[in-house]
Amino acid sequence: MTSLAIHPTGHFFAAGYLDGSVAFWAIDDEDRPLLVRTLDDLDVNVVDGYKLEGFLPGDDTGKKPLKPHSPREPIFKLSWSGYTNSTDPRGGETSLIVLGGQYNGDPSGINVLWLPAFNPPSPPAPVTAPDDSLHPFYRQAMRESLDPLNASFYPTPGLTQDFLLISRENPHFGGTWDPKAILVLFEGEFHARAIEVYQFPPLAFTMRLEDPVSSSEKPERTEDVADALEKDLDSTLQSMCLVDEPQKLVLPPSLWAGPNAMLHASLISVDRIAYEQLCKGQEEDRSTFRLEGGFAFPDEEVLDRIKPSKVSTKRCFFQALT
Repeated sequence: MTSLAIHPTGHFFAAGYLDGSVAFWAIDDEDRPLLVRTLDDLDVNVVDGYKLEGFLPGDDTGKKPLKPHSPREPIFKLSWSGYTNSTDPRGGETSLIVLGGQYNGDPSGINVLWLPAFNPPSPPAPVTAPDDSLHPFYRQAMRESLDPLNASFYPTPGLTQDFLLISRENPHFGGTWDPKAILVLFEGEFHARAIEVYQFPPLAFTMRLEDPVSSSEKPERTEDVADALEKDLDSTLQSMCLVDEPQKLVLPPSLWAGPNAMLHASLISVDRIAYEQLCKGQEEDRSTFRLEGGFAFPDEEVLDRIKPSKVSTKRCFFQALT
């Protein structure tokens, strides 16, 4: 196993392997995976006799030539992201980011799978699984949530080496919850590392983040029907104008690297009036990637009730040694 990513609900996880496959496992069942797949094929752990014949040696008549085997890259990294597009506490649709798993010679980049929400209904009967294993009802619901709704690809000019998701405002889930951008590290010119940043999730997926109108909210009046048709037409035209390629954002100078690295800079001091004139009227560019930081401090109302935790010195020393 080369990489691991946990579903935002915490009920199952994805594991990447050296042969370029991804296996999905339920927490409550360690004997059999939910699904084993590659980027373009399902159930690769199940023997397929028809496909196997293509890799076997030919017979005496030569009617069955041996099909060459094309190895895949290992799965180098996986990240599973959830989004605030559902009122269900278990979350809505998710995205699985995969680095690796391609054939040799394929374009360098990162693949993204857009997956349905894992929100199974109540079982039709009392659920009792034999031998304390995962019940088939929930196993099927988990497997259905692994059938991609869409897929996208982030190409890179050079060999992709790593990526980092930038969360919108939530630091939990390893920084992968509701990401707004993805930083991609790749091999640039003269074997130098370069960084690019793109909007995330892909534009083709953002249309799905909007909650559809339920059947109980269907318009009844003529004016409501006209408004609904107009909104549907606007969304249709917007989806037709979407570009499949992800939108590239502008990096701050502190992250310029590789061929875009800053080699020389000059610091110029200006007076207050000139500075205000430079900043006046400038609108925030949405294509600019901004990293914002700050300081964390306790609330003054509860500051007097905060007590330091008591930790054994021997325990700290043991942890330092291990």
